[in-house]
Amino acid sequence: MDKKRILWLFNHTSLRKFELPLLIEMGYEVYCPKKFGFAYGDRSASVSYEYDESLSIPKDILDKLNEVDFYKKIDAEVVEILNKYFDMAFCALTREPFRTIIYKFKGAIILHAFGLEEKESYASVLQFLYGHQVLSQIKKISNRFWFSQTYENLAENEPEIISRRALYMPLGLGGDRSESWTGGEKEIFFVGPKIKTDVYYRNVYNDFCENFGDIPHYIGGGQLIEVDDDNTVLGFQPRDKFEYNMKHLAAMYYHSREPRHLHYHPLEAVEYGMPLIFMSGGMLDRLGGESLPGRCKTIKEARRKLIKLSRGDKRLANRIIKSQRVLLDTFQKEYAIPYWKEAMEKITASLPNKDRGKSSVRRVAVILPDAYKGGVLDYSLRFCRSIKNGVEENNDKCEVTFVYPDNVILDDNFEIESLYKEGIELRRFKAEYRDTEWIKKYYITQGFGDDPRCVTLNGEVCILKDGMNDMGDFDYAFIMSDQSPIAAPIFLNIPHAFVAHDYIQHYVPGVISDKSDFIKMVNQRCADYVLVTSEPSKRDAATYAGLREDMVVLTPYMLESFSCDNIPDSSEKDYFVWSTNISKHKNHITALKALSKYYADGGKLDCYITGVNTECFESDTDVPDIVADYVKRVRSIIEEDENLKNRIVIKGNMPKDKYFCLLKKASFIFHPGYGDNGNASIYDAAVMGVPGLSSDYPAMRYFSDFIEAPIHYMNPFDVMDISRALEDMEYNCQNYKKEMPSLDDIKKADYHSKGQLLYSIVKEIADI
Repeated sequence: MDKKRILWLFNHTSLRKFELPLLIEMGYEVYCPKKFGFAYGDRSASVSYEYDESLSIPKDILDKLNEVDFYKKIDAEVVEILNKYFDMAFCALTREPFRTIIYKFKGAIILHAFGLEEKESYASVLQFLYGHQVLSQIKKISNRFWFSQTYENLAENEPEIISRRALYMPLGLGGDRSESWTGGEKEIFFVGPKIKTDVYYRNVYNDFCENFGDIPHYIGGGQLIEVDDDNTVLGFQPRDKFEYNMKHLAAMYYHSREPRHLHYHPLEAVEYGMPLIFMSGGMLDRLGGESLPGRCKTIKEARRKLIKLSRGDKRLANRIIKSQRVLLDTFQKEYAIPYWKEAMEKITASLPNKDRGKSSVRRVAVILPDAYKGGVLDYSLRFCRSIKNGVEENNDKCEVTFVYPDNVILDDNFEIESLYKEGIELRRFKAEYRDTEWIKKYYITQGFGDDPRCVTLNGEVCILKDGMNDMGDFDYAFIMSDQSPIAAPIFLNIPHAFVAHDYIQHYVPGVISDKSDFIKMVNQRCADYVLVTSEPSKRDAATYAGLREDMVVLTPYMLESFSCDNIPDSSEKDYFVWSTNISKHKNHITALKALSKYYADGGKLDCYITGVNTECFESDTDVPDIVADYVKRVRSIIEEDENLKNRIVIKGNMPKDKYFCLLKKASFIFHPGYGDNGNASIYDAAVMGVPGLSSDYPAMRYFSDFIEAPIHYMNPFDVMDISRALEDMEYNCQNYKKEMPSLDDIKKADYHSKGQLLYSIVKEIADI
């Protein structure tokens, strides 16, 4: 039988010294990482090249793997190597590499579990880290997913989806630590790493100081930030100094009462023969510690024993040392081998065929979550086409489906219908509300347990009913907006990403309701990724939405340079275009005040207003309640000002061909809004050679750089500055037009040019 190759994704020194030699003795080849980040830099972490000798993979491949930091996002080229050369992967429950392994590795996946706090389960932590869809992924690959429990009781706290895949693979102690403790020092030893960077360890440290701080002591454990206000905290120490402490300090105190978790250092103390004082109720009880003299039921009892040992009580020390070796019985190699052999046989038997190339067709959904018109719809269609074009250009195996709400009328959205002619499937869905009871029943029937903790907002969710298991037949979904079609977060049982077009609510209070804002945040935080199209939005995703950096992916704008060859030019450019909608962030009231002044001062250009729902500014058309009062106020300002009433022409939402004809003949385009992610109408104008006047804010500066076209700026909150800017554009628009880039240059920002970049991002995320 060919040797099977294992990807062992840990940097824990003691764990490596036990498990890797054991696996190699059993006939496996094993690779372990050579890099780890700052967060893993405690005393237990290290690298080793010694096990590379077990590998039969090409040297250039090994050299490439040795440069990879597996704790960061793993790129597609590395994933391809892993799938080609490795049969199984052992992972811990860390954000990476587990996320990549669970979704993209094609071999056996072993979640190596070392225990959690009593009330926690691995299923709940999985949901917290990756969203509820990760449990669906585990169910999907359940024939090659394994839960490797280092203690026999870890699966007791898990739902069926995990517990039925449990294997007992006992933890062992690597290295040779003979009983070499001699004592002689008065200090007791306590281990508390990451005091200033981890809430759990900070609380443990504070409790220790409160209860035992008056007893001479030293505190070991790596500190990512130095604890400079406590000279008993030793921080990271070389191995020889650590060993000196283990051999000469008076005793070790171990605090944990957790029934399903155990740290390494109390076991190391027992190996060295150092007296161990520990609290009752924890894992050590289960390992034979219930009747040991080092066991303590109360802090008072622990203090009494530690004080005696600190003062050199050899009788007590000898009683503890003589009895405590029983704690190591299940950590011996002889004990572990039968369990490991049995487990590895099951894992090996679960391996899929060696040829794990991407032979199956991936199915990707592009979901329009609501009946959008305008920018979001345009973006969605171009996003869809970019994937389709990328699949064809790269000869990839992927089917793309555009999914849209059942209240979208295709007669009014002929571009959606045109997707079908281009080979993109269409599907409709109906948004339906579900409550807490439905969610719990869903979890139980799926084998996920009864703890859907990642679904918030009082347990309300929105499901997308499509007649195909609520999108369950897709491999991945890209949702084109983070807003839900009804007042509840979207609940998908497949991996998915949301597009966050902007964070306007961060800049314009009240532009959306608090509940809508919260729904957006829940949608984003429960996703695998959030896609943004500008650096300012990427910053907002971190500062406002609180998303981790590795969740947020910067993608290009999806702009389209429509042909203007058949639009006749005109020398009578006696107007400018204001392309807007009825949202508050469009800054209508300040802009109208500036327009009134511009006309009062002799401004000669009329203002043509166009955009979705802008006809509401001159009629009693129904508008959403959240902006009804605002729209009425805008309408009254126009009606009560003679200059505005006579010089503003409201065109409403125009067909694109008529809009572009209007735009090409304009003197310039006017954009007084702010807080969004940039305004595509500026690009539309640039394609026509028409200059743009825009509010000055970071996203528009970024947008200007992206399209490589100049934009003239004004202060959106200063009536005088806007009025002066309008006057400047009137008198200098011909000169500004000469500064516009050529059509060939401006088309470099078109989605046809940027589509391959978008597809490369989509391909990696969706594993196409």
